[in-house]
Amino acid sequence: MELTTIVKNNLNITGIYNSFMDVTFKDLTLSNESINGSKFEKVVFENIYFYNCDFQATDFTNCQFIDCKFINCNFSFSKMKNCSLIACKIENCYFCITNSLNCNFLSCTYINNTWSGSTQDGSFLNCHIETSELEQMENTGQHKVYYLSSTNQPRVA
Repeated sequence: MELTTIVKNNLNITGIYNSFMDVTFKDLTLSNESINGSKFEKVVFENIYFYNCDFQATDFTNCQFIDCKFINCNFSFSKMKNCSLIACKIENCYFCITNSLNCNFLSCTYINNTWSGSTQDGSFLNCHIETSELEQMENTGQHKVYYLSSTNQPRVA
């Protein structure tokens, strides 16, 4: 792992209310960690396995998630802005009033997640979204999910 610069509090990634900028986290497993209230800006997460982690009220801006797995994680009241998720797996996660603004999702898999009152505004390309989740997104009416096809026609959920 590269040297990590921590902007605030000089604690590890698992500390609360930390701010990280222009760093890369790679090849890690984080289990049962409380990362809530943190701010990540221009951070790259590569091959990170997040299991049962709490991201409540966390802010991600201009971040990249590459080949990451999020299993049983809580993203309540979190925000993702201008982020890219590439080849990520999101399973059994909870999104309550979570906002995803202008994000790109490429080859991601979504399984058995809860989207209570969340807003997803982004482009999805080659993603697998379970039918039940897609219906849940459509029923809330709070999502602008664009599915890009070979004809480049968006589908709003």
